Amino acid sequence: MKKVIVYYTYRGNTKSIAEMIQKSTGADIARIETVVSYDGDYNSVVNQGQDEVNSGYCPKIKPLNIDLSKYDEVILGTPVWWYTFAPAMHTFLKKMTFRARRFIRLQPTAVGLVTHSKILQMPAVQPM
Repeated sequence: MKKVIVYYTYRGNTKSIAEMIQKSTGADIARIETVVSYDGDYNSVVNQGQDEVNSGYCPKIKPLNIDLSKYDEVILGTPVWWYTFAPAMHTFLKKMTFRARRFIRLQPTAVGLVTHSKILQMPAVQPM
């Protein structure tokens, strides 16, 4: 089964976890990056993130450097922003045009079923 880790990180925590999983599984890896980076101190980015989550804003993201349709398993890595996944991951999930056999979510902080149910509502995500 061919695996890929697709992750978004703001401060590097999710990147560290994604890279640890990559080393232990041999999966390929791809980073989601926003076209416009978040600037400012931590508190201003937190406030901006809250506004984006509350409004459902989807920032533009750069194209990934891999063809995701070639993978059977996609491991999604995202930080938790205001009890859900980061807006950049939301953009990625909304734009997905492929169907993987299996999706696995990794998060530096557990949020529970709220995030899980939102991911399952995305049109291209099919639970196993």
